[in-house]
Amino acid sequence: MNAEMKTIKISQITEFFEKVRMMFSSRHIFLNWLNASLMYLLAKTINRIDCIKVTCNNGASLYLDPVIYGRIVRGYHYGFLKTIECRDDRLELNGIRINLGNIYKGGMEIYDLGCARFVRYRDSILEIFIKQPYSMVDVKNKTVVDIGAYIGDSSIYFIVKGAERVIAVEPHREAFHEMLKNIRLNNMQGKVIPVHGALVSRKLANKYGSIEIGNISILNTIGIYYSPLVQYSFENTKYKVPLITLEHLIKHFSLEPEVLKMDCEGCEYDVILNDYEYVSFFKELIVEYHYGHRPLLEKLSNDYRCKAISEGKGAVGVLYCISKR
Repeated sequence: MNAEMKTIKISQITEFFEKVRMMFSSRHIFLNWLNASLMYLLAKTINRIDCIKVTCNNGASLYLDPVIYGRIVRGYHYGFLKTIECRDDRLELNGIRINLGNIYKGGMEIYDLGCARFVRYRDSILEIFIKQPYSMVDVKNKTVVDIGAYIGDSSIYFIVKGAERVIAVEPHREAFHEMLKNIRLNNMQGKVIPVHGALVSRKLANKYGSIEIGNISILNTIGIYYSPLVQYSFENTKYKVPLITLEHLIKHFSLEPEVLKMDCEGCEYDVILNDYEYVSFFKELIVEYHYGHRPLLEKLSNDYRCKAISEGKGAVGVLYCISKR
C-alpha cells in the first residue's frame, strides 16, 4: 500500500470515528438517541428512510427529516446548539422555534421556518437556522457586518437573534436580488441593509476597483472566492461588481465596534492579514476559515481570545473571537 492510499484510509477511519462520537453525543439531547442514530445511518446508506422519530428530554416526540436530524446532531456536537426542545410539534433550537414546513402565498411556494420566511428553499438555510454555527456570537441590540450574506439567510438569522441592524455584503448578483426578496418577505427593510460588492483589502481595492463576475450559478457561488487575484474561466463576462473595504463600511455606515461575521470563501485571509487595523475595530468576530486557521490565529491572538472549531480534516471551520479590550 503506497503512502497516498494509507493517507486516504487513515482519513476514512478518522471520519468514521468522528461520526460515531457525534452520534454518541446525541444521548444528551434525545432519549431515544441510539435508535435515532441507527435510523440516521440507515438513511445515509440505503436512502429509504424519510423521517426519524426523536424524543426530546422533556418527553415530547417529533418526526424529523434525516438531513435536519444530522444538522442538529452536528450543531450540538460542535457546541453551536446549547438547547434542543420539542414543543407543540415544533423544534426549539437555542430559543428559536422552528417550523419545518412550507406555506403557499399568492401561488408561490414560501419556505417557512416560523421565525423567518424565504422565497425558496436553499440548503444554507438549514445550515444557519438548524445547525446554528453563528450562535456563539452575542448580537443582541448590536450592528452586525455580514460579509458573504448570500441570500440573506445569515443576516435574517442575526435579526431573529436580536441584532439591531445588519450590513449584508454579497457580490453575486442573483443571490443579492434573492436577498432583497427575502428581506421584504420578512419586513426587515431598514434592519438588513444590503450592499452589492466584494470585500477585499484596501491594497486590492485601490489597485483594481472592481471584479468581473460571469456565469456562476447561485448554487455554485457559495464556494467561490471573489478576488481580482483569482483567475476565472468565464465564457461570457456578465457584470462588474465593486470592490469594497472594511474601512469604507465602517465610515459609510458610522459603525460602532460591535460584530463582524465573515464567510467569503478565502477573503478572510486577505482582509485579516492586510487590513488588520479595521478588523481589530470590532469587539466580536465570527469567521469561517477555509484553508486552516493558523495564520489567522497568529494575527488575532494579540488582541483577541479565539476559539477554533474545526470539522472534517480541520482545514475548514469556524473561528470565534472576543476582543481583550
